[in-house]
Amino acid sequence: MVRPLAKAESLFAEAGVRWIVSWLLQFSTFNWFLGGLALIASIWFGQDARLVTCLLVGSSYLYGAFINCKASRGRHPGWMLYTVALGLIAFGVNGSGG
Repeated sequence: MVRPLAKAESLFAEAGVRWIVSWLLQFSTFNWFLGGLALIASIWFGQDARLVTCLLVGSSYLYGAFINCKASRGRHPGWMLYTVALGLIAFGVNGSGG
């Protein structure tokens, strides 16, 4: 995803745009890390709080999966990993005995 952006030199003429794009490209990394920590911490929450945590993290992962698939035209495994993570979240919230 970086190579096509690097070819658009006119887009990166301003330092502010380069700064924003560099942070936006790291969204997935922060999303995985913080979402994973929230899901691990939800083990000690009550059922309602666990459901809300799973819905918030799951919606963020769903957005990441959709955008990743759309941006890479399905050629990057990131969207598949997000989809697997969504399945595990759904299993964890439904299949956990409490």
